[in-house]
Amino acid sequence: MFHGHCPKCLVPPGQLGKYKSFLLCTQRSMTRTYFLADGDRHQFHQACCEAGMKPIVHPFWATLPLVDVFILIIPDILHQMLQGMMKHLIHWLVGIFGPSTINAQCKSIPPNHKIGLFPKGIMILSCVTGQEHKRICGFLLGLIVNLPVPGGLDSSCMVKAACTLLDLLFLAQFQCHTSDTLSWLEGSLAAFHQNKAVFVDLSIWEDFNIPKLHGLVHYALSIHLFGTTDNYNTEQSECLHINLAKNAYRATNCCKVSIVCALGSAHSRPRDACVAVDDLTHQSLTAVPSHAMPPPHSPPPSPLVRCFTLAAMQVFSPTDWDSLLMSLAMPTTVGKRHKTAPASCQPVPHTLSSTLHYSALVWVHKLLDM
Repeated sequence: MFHGHCPKCLVPPGQLGKYKSFLLCTQRSMTRTYFLADGDRHQFHQACCEAGMKPIVHPFWATLPLVDVFILIIPDILHQMLQGMMKHLIHWLVGIFGPSTINAQCKSIPPNHKIGLFPKGIMILSCVTGQEHKRICGFLLGLIVNLPVPGGLDSSCMVKAACTLLDLLFLAQFQCHTSDTLSWLEGSLAAFHQNKAVFVDLSIWEDFNIPKLHGLVHYALSIHLFGTTDNYNTEQSECLHINLAKNAYRATNCCKVSIVCALGSAHSRPRDACVAVDDLTHQSLTAVPSHAMPPPHSPPPSPLVRCFTLAAMQVFSPTDWDSLLMSLAMPTTVGKRHKTAPASCQPVPHTLSSTLHYSALVWVHKLLDM
């Protein structure tokens, strides 16, 4: 889907901010359009443009008649609510009252055991995480409930808009739903749409043509079909994204990033990395000369070392790899200045584990020299 289109329904691009139901997308109708890819290419692109779809030739789900890929697009509390609409709401409130007022209100909250406090305010935060947004939502309404709106305007609509959006967030996170809770969820969304115009009247926001705001319309239907949102929220797996991708990338020099991030993944989750590279590592180790093979009862190499070996074989050519294994008994130099390797890096006995450690060391230095 293109930006400004909903992946679940046929809402026009300029009406995402309206609280209104539209016809749902069906895989059968979209599949007919994608079948045109075997014919005239210009006609296929034109049909996809009219349907609001990207011209993808033979998508993977076109041959799955019992699967509706549009229904499988489910809500995401972390990115749609906490990092989406809650981020917008905080931005709107800061635009109304000012960052100094919001920070002063945060500092005045008394200590307690149930609310995460920000004694220096929330405006000093940069790259706010989902957990921090969740903590802010616990006291956000208390920051603004008694504040006068600049210009002497009535603050009731603004407080209602913030309150109903927070209610929607907390209702969507219920671990057990009934027909009553789902009706409350839809009522909170309807109440927000009734009071959202206050942000436009205060010149804080121009329009509400926000795809994440429109996505809230489909929450009740998705909960009916797939159960509570904690079953498919990406918040549980976000920590893996940070550990396996972001932290690994920060530790690199932005060269051969995909290989280095794979090594970071192996270091943080060795068991998963061991399973992921077992097949390729087996193929790699078959190229090790017989004199470099370990004794029959030597311990196997660690998963991290095996990932280093796999990455090294992706960097070295086959000739360089063979030369590396054959030169373990020779003095070596590493680095741009060709300094002699320290004693801890001198050649070691011809076992498979030491070979892998040595190849990892040389590969790292070669990577840093690129």
